[in-house]
Amino acid sequence: MINTSPGYYKDNKPELTELIKAWKLDWCEGNAIKYIRRHKHKNKQYDILKAIWYLTNILEDNYGNKFAESIRRSVEEVTNKTTLKAHRPHREET
Repeated sequence: MINTSPGYYKDNKPELTELIKAWKLDWCEGNAIKYIRRHKHKNKQYDILKAIWYLTNILEDNYGNKFAESIRRSVEEVTNKTTLKAHRPHREET
């Protein structure tokens, strides 16, 4: 089998794909685990925000959580601010 895992997963056993399949996780669950697992080695807080975004989808879709949309909007707002800072380091916060 060809190893297609990026370097930041090399010390994480079992393989993420194997774990997701073994636990029979759906798309949102698998992605939340992926972002939680890699945050320290790749995109730091941005990956945590992505995990929260996917977990919020689970809250809404599986449990009808009435706060899910406000959580999602908050995560997207913080993500947008974080992304803008990352791409425009020369601009100061106002």
